[in-house]
Amino acid sequence: MRSVFDRAGWTKEAHYRRSWPVIGGDPLDSVGYAVLREEWETGVRDELHWHDRRHFREQTRSGITYSSNTLPSRSELLKLYDSVGWSAYTSDPERLVCSVLNSAHVVCARQAGMLVGMARVVSDFGTLVYLQDVLVDPGKQRRGIGGELVVRALEPFADVRQTVLLTDADPGLTVFYTSLGFSEAAPSAGATVRAFVR
Repeated sequence: MRSVFDRAGWTKEAHYRRSWPVIGGDPLDSVGYAVLREEWETGVRDELHWHDRRHFREQTRSGITYSSNTLPSRSELLKLYDSVGWSAYTSDPERLVCSVLNSAHVVCARQAGMLVGMARVVSDFGTLVYLQDVLVDPGKQRRGIGGELVVRALEPFADVRQTVLLTDADPGLTVFYTSLGFSEAAPSAGATVRAFVR
């Protein structure tokens, strides 16, 4: 039944715990689906940001304001990812927006309202956290913004057993991540990427 709703363009909007009555048994969990009029007319689905809980209050440090799960607009995302040369993301804007919406935690850094940095994580909320993207506008790098983004993005997952990330084989990135308590996992000569764990 759920796959029929998905194929018809409906979006899952809610989970209800033990709400579906079962004759002679315990009630089951259920889900709610809906479709907006404009989605039906255009065929374009408006995805939800499920992980919308704020993990910290908006805070300003050295003129940079950090926010938890307050998502940037599509144009802001494209501009930031383009600024660091991540064209693999910006060549497919819909996939980028969907990926950010489905992230477990997104932290943004803004200066005078402008998006200058972002970090996001993917997690199972129990045993694993994956630090996916850490971006800082090139004109704002080497000011501590990247480190602040990583610390704040990972803060809600302090009790999760393992944090991992994969990054370019740039020696500067190795220094950056080891300064944040990560250890390189099995470095390989000639590899174009590096894996880190904490």
